[in-house]
Amino acid sequence: MNDVMEHLTDDRVKRNLSMMAAIRRTARDLLFGEGFEEIDTPILMPRTGENYNQTFDIMLEDNMAMLADSPQIYKMLLSKAGYEKNFRFAHCFRAITHENNPHTRLSEFSQLDLELRDTDLRDLIRLAETLVSDICKELHKTVKIRHMQGLECRSLYGAEMSPDLRGSGDEISLVIVKNMPLTNDGKSPCHHIFAMPTAPDLIGTADKLTELTTESFDIIINGIEVGGGDMRINERKLQTKVMRLFNVNEELYTGYLQTLEKDDHSHRGGFAVGLERMIMALSGVGNIRYAAAFPDYYKRGVN
Repeated sequence: MNDVMEHLTDDRVKRNLSMMAAIRRTARDLLFGEGFEEIDTPILMPRTGENYNQTFDIMLEDNMAMLADSPQIYKMLLSKAGYEKNFRFAHCFRAITHENNPHTRLSEFSQLDLELRDTDLRDLIRLAETLVSDICKELHKTVKIRHMQGLECRSLYGAEMSPDLRGSGDEISLVIVKNMPLTNDGKSPCHHIFAMPTAPDLIGTADKLTELTTESFDIIINGIEVGGGDMRINERKLQTKVMRLFNVNEELYTGYLQTLEKDDHSHRGGFAVGLERMIMALSGVGNIRYAAAFPDYYKRGVN
């Protein structure tokens, strides 16, 4: 336990946990002011069919389930059901052994996740920019915002698309990368299978899938991707086409696909921000574990 106590008493960890509290408080103030409701979603969820995403699967009362890698399905169902603006601070679980940059990844992390109806990409980006700006103001930091297009960003910075455009050491660089590519490799989506393509008619017919984009954006702070969002596919035929494009087991999404049968003509979207990732970017610590109180504690045991 000595290494755990050494971590908890580290000045960097103490400062970053205080920053976490400030970020949560600032986010709640903004979202409540925008008319959002805070609605929790479960950590346990049915097994999904996204084979490109490694998850933590468990058996629960003879049913195959998984620890939520995000509340994506839950928050979309809330929005579809008529909850106009909803958010939560969600615990998420993802396998990281295959990742190339483990210093920016945690197996268990928290993120601010929100969803809203009757919106568009411009409004989503405005809300994300306001959120980051309010947080920086609370932390007495100056932020400079720039926009880039996804295909342009990929050509300049590679598949990671994480530009750091700080003009000075004290300035926070916020880059919004709009219209992210549908895919970088033709096998897995850049965002997820629910992101609305900007050219839906070309799905399944385009010669070069990597040249297609989605109604989406990434949030890059000081060269670190901290989150992103998109408009959602809102009809079953297109959603099924995208699932088949990425070899997703659509039978595992039967319930959700049924909700898309009835077109309510709503334009739904949302975004998420990884809180530990944001703290890492804003504080300048080189490892995300300094942004969490008990990083990877499951590996240590309690002895």
